[in-house]
Order: sequence, then structure tokens, then C-alpha cells
Amino acid sequence: MRKIVDDVKDMSMCELMDNCMFIKNGEAWYRNFNEEMPFRDSMRKLIKHHVLSEDIYEDIDNMDAEQFDDMMLTDYGALADWESIEFVLAVFYIMGCGMAEVREWLKEYEDNMVHCENCKYFQYKHISDIHDETKTVFKGHICQISNQVVYEEDYCSKGEIDMNIEKEKAEIVEKIKTGKEL
Repeated sequence: MRKIVDDVKDMSMCELMDNCMFIKNGEAWYRNFNEEMPFRDSMRKLIKHHVLSEDIYEDIDNMDAEQFDDMMLTDYGALADWESIEFVLAVFYIMGCGMAEVREWLKEYEDNMVHCENCKYFQYKHISDIHDETKTVFKGHICQISNQVVYEEDYCSKGEIDMNIEKEKAEIVEKIKTGKEL
């Protein structure tokens, strides 16, 4: 699995499905292989194309973000009728905004995690600078599936490396081999 991709020239169709919604300058954006635009602008296009003209707010192009959200969520969303295009567009709007936010959370997660070749999914427990009754203080990552210690130069997005890496890595591996509590 590749990390989040930002350039459409590098995306396959499946990757575009995962990356078509994103956050830019604090607002949800939509992109495809030909263009990218604020999601509200793409929704305005859809509304103008699919909603009967007498049902469109006169100033849809001049609405600020709060007014537009209110129209989509309160007016259109309250219809709760799957046969109404306005309700379907409201659901689409909610899903698009949610997808953009989830993508940003995933991007943040991916930027701060390590990949383990033995694991298909993100099953890491970050054990950097942890100290309590049952754990000693050390830095690294342990895969929760394989218990593999992942401790390489690129173990974090900042590339922080401690001069005692090999010693700490050996101690962690020894604790795992002997079954001692981390």
C-alpha cells in the first residue's frame, strides 16, 4: 500500500478514489485527473445542473461557507427523501467533507508511522519515550502483530536518530526474545 498521494500524475484510478477529497487552506477540495477545486464550488456546479432553477437559491454563488453549509445540511439535508435530488446532494456533500477530513487524519498518521513488511495493515504501537510501571524508557516501534521491532533511520517523519540506537535496539530485541515486559 502506498502512502497518501498528492500529485494526480502519480495516481492510478484506485489511488484517485482514495485521494479525490482533501483539505487545502482549511477547506475541503475535490480533484480528478483534469482539475481540482474547492468542494463547495463543485457542489454549486452540481446544484445548478441537477436542481430545478426555481428551487435554487438566487445567491448560491455569493454564499459564504457558513450559509452554504446551512443550506446543504439544514435545508437540503432535512428533506430526508431519497427521491429528492437536493437530499441526495446533501448526503454527497456530507460524505465528501467527511472523506476530506478522514484523508487528512490518515495522512497525519502515515507521516508519523513506520511500515513493517510482515504486516498488511497498520498495526503499530509507537513506543517512543514511554515510561510507566511496566515499560522502560526507549524509542522505537513494535508491530503488534509480529512483535517485530522496527528501528531504522527513518523510523519517524522527523528522522530523529539517537546515538545509542544499536544499543537500545539490542536491548529491545533481547527483552522480546526473553519474554520480559517492555
